Amino acid sequence: MKANLFPLSKLILSPGGKLTLNIFEPRYLALLEDCLENDIPMALGHACSTPLEGGVSIPHETYCEVFCEVGFGTPQVLTTTPQGSQVVVVNGEGKGKLCDLTEDERGFLKAELKEVSYQDQLESEQTFLYRRLKSITKEQVSELLKNDREAEILMSNLNTPNELVAFYSDHLMKSFDHKLSVFKQNDINEKIQLIGQYLVA
Repeated sequence: MKANLFPLSKLILSPGGKLTLNIFEPRYLALLEDCLENDIPMALGHACSTPLEGGVSIPHETYCEVFCEVGFGTPQVLTTTPQGSQVVVVNGEGKGKLCDLTEDERGFLKAELKEVSYQDQLESEQTFLYRRLKSITKEQVSELLKNDREAEILMSNLNTPNELVAFYSDHLMKSFDHKLSVFKQNDINEKIQLIGQYLVA
């Protein structure tokens, strides 16, 4: 599978998750246009300015490496600002392992991905933890938004274990190391178990 790679610091796109980006750099606006015009997925990779375990070197002026597994999805433009930047939402459709990475003549990072197999069926043994996580997420969302109606709308869009776990780990979990640890798991049940361990730690 081919994808356009966006290196991002401290942001992760999990399967079932959504990530909103404000894209303003000309090269990334052009890369977004390439995704939209040619139906190429956008791969969002956790990038670092120092070497990281499981890192892949990238030709970038700020980041030297990106984590070897990335979330990918189809970008959707929500709005274009008067300054020309574009607000985009990317829905997490899956995970891929970077097999090859090249920079083309326009400075685009072109990635060849091997799609990672992902288990998204919740086992009955995890039902209690899943319900507890849903309750904790609802409490935290209510505190953040301070508006019951907005909190209800957000929670009503977290209908599956994948969506709930992705939202919680990508947006509410404070430790980035914990976020990355959850992202590395390729089974929804293992993700929930890991989050449960972090909740009681």
